[in-house]
Amino acid sequence: MSVATCARCQNQSFELREAKIDGASQQLVFVQCTDCGAPIDVFDKHALLERHEQDMRIKGIEQQLAGVAAALAHIGRIVGALANQRVI
Repeated sequence: MSVATCARCQNQSFELREAKIDGASQQLVFVQCTDCGAPIDVFDKHALLERHEQDMRIKGIEQQLAGVAAALAHIGRIVGALANQRVI
């Protein structure tokens, strides 16, 4: 498995750093090397926050669906037990 490496100094540790670029209307978030500060990638902060909020909503829906699946499995077990007790 490959490890991300800074092209400038070969460091393998990175951080997120917020920055405002002169003339830019939005706040940017840079992924940069922790040693030399070389930028690796850049994101629009607003878009990044929207993505995070969307991911959290998806996790909430997944948890709700897991609860529904568990309840249905429980109901299925009860129905199965009742069917076995039925006199024919």
